[in-house]
Amino acid sequence: MLQWLFLQQNQLSGEIPRQLGELEHLEELYLSKNQLIGAIPDELGQLQYLEQLLFHSNQLTAMPYVFNMSSLKVLDISRNHLSGELGRELFPQPLQVLDLSHNKFAGDIWNITDNFCALIPKGGSLKELRLNHNKLTGQIPPCLMQFERLNFLALNNNRFHGALPEIEASQLVILTLHKNALTGVLPKTLYTLAHLGVLTLHENSIGGGLEGLNLSVPCLDNSRFRMWVYWNCKRGSLIRPLLSGDELQQLDANCPRSNGACPRNGLANITLHHNRFSCAVPESLGNSEVSSLAIMGNMLGNGSLLNAPWISREEQQPFLYYSPKAWKSTMPILTGCLMLTTLAALCHQKLRRKLEEASLNLSNISEARVVASNLALMKIAACTFLLASPLLLIFGLSGKYYDCSPPLWQTTAANFSAEGWCAQFGVIVLWCAMQVLFRCILA
Repeated sequence: MLQWLFLQQNQLSGEIPRQLGELEHLEELYLSKNQLIGAIPDELGQLQYLEQLLFHSNQLTAMPYVFNMSSLKVLDISRNHLSGELGRELFPQPLQVLDLSHNKFAGDIWNITDNFCALIPKGGSLKELRLNHNKLTGQIPPCLMQFERLNFLALNNNRFHGALPEIEASQLVILTLHKNALTGVLPKTLYTLAHLGVLTLHENSIGGGLEGLNLSVPCLDNSRFRMWVYWNCKRGSLIRPLLSGDELQQLDANCPRSNGACPRNGLANITLHHNRFSCAVPESLGNSEVSSLAIMGNMLGNGSLLNAPWISREEQQPFLYYSPKAWKSTMPILTGCLMLTTLAALCHQKLRRKLEEASLNLSNISEARVVASNLALMKIAACTFLLASPLLLIFGLSGKYYDCSPPLWQTTAANFSAEGWCAQFGVIVLWCAMQVLFRCILA
């Protein structure tokens, strides 16, 4: 009576035999890291005792109509060539680990989460959900962020949009949301997650401030035991003879937490770059040791020096955030612009008339040319001022560029990225026009 079939990491090719569906007492089937092609047979979906099904890292192209196993706890079909929309009734309720990452699945994420949302408790037994690196769309369902036992959620590298819902999944340790099209501000409930150790938000359009953000625990990954833990958490008997007492104790302590997403240095990890975060930077995130990327592509800072040890020294360059240096370099330009605007409005006609009279009275041709060039320079300055005046109004009067952000004139080099290049190119051109205006007037 065959219960476990481990054929992973070989060079098996061809299609998965339908005859495997006749092994009715099979509990664990590992065919990962081979060269299998074609569809996952529907017959496998009827194995009622199957608890772990691992087909990742093959070249499979089609799914069964439904996984109808009442005992299935771990399903990993990541890193294949699977595509299309997923049916709402596809996955069984007892799942604890569902990994669909690195495929080409499309459609609304609700097709995957709907059944889990209807369970009591919310999310059922699901602890780990990996949907990253697909083509899934829609807004992130609020009920997904309420799964009571969920500790690992990977939604990065998809096409999700809209604001993040309130996050009430209190057991979350790892949350990856980067490289989507998320907007809005961070929900307040994100700040209350007591176990959060990894948070990735980069390359979205999330705005607002960061005050109150908290990573209260170090990363919980244990690279030494990762493969054993990932495949055989429940079946200690398979690996117990291989470990000493101390090693077994360490394994038991890390088993539910070993998710393979932590940096090698073991620090808590957060990535915030290339969003629309702004305002003051918190001095800490609740943990003295955090690996982070936060400044690039945002508008952080309030005119003071950063006092945030969790931000790397490389990111604390004064031109990357609204630093005292940025403030000092901008304020004279704005002040001078306002002063010169006032002087130009009061004295323009009088000065032009005097220059014209002087040019008529000049007998020396070279002197006349100098006066004529000054008149031309004044015209250039006037035209440049007209071109730059919209930006001046935005800088001085528009208030906010993003939610909870400083005025546009506090924008730093870090904010300019490939996305939204038209608007940013316009800002750069108008700013350069203002620089030309001052240079012309000073000349």
